[in-house]
Amino acid sequence: APNSLINPRDLLADVVELASPRAHQEQIELQSDVQEGTPLIAGDHGEVVQILLNLVSNSLDALQGVEGPVVRITAKARSESLVELAVE
Repeated sequence: APNSLINPRDLLADVVELASPRAHQEQIELQSDVQEGTPLIAGDHGEVVQILLNLVSNSLDALQGVEGPVVRITAKARSESLVELAVE
């Protein structure tokens, strides 16, 4: 739902679940980490999942042929009201 509160652990779990089949097929390790104390995020769960999936997909594309590839999705608090989501 638009502007609902999103648990970052649930968000990253959904992204990993959706991206895992392709990552497994391409033998790319997928990791996720949510820093302790990361607050809830205001937004649309489905839209944020789609944005992160697009970034993960781009990362998987870029890692073709790389030895020992890893894609890491993280969430951490930057302040009480700012959460950083990253795909590395």
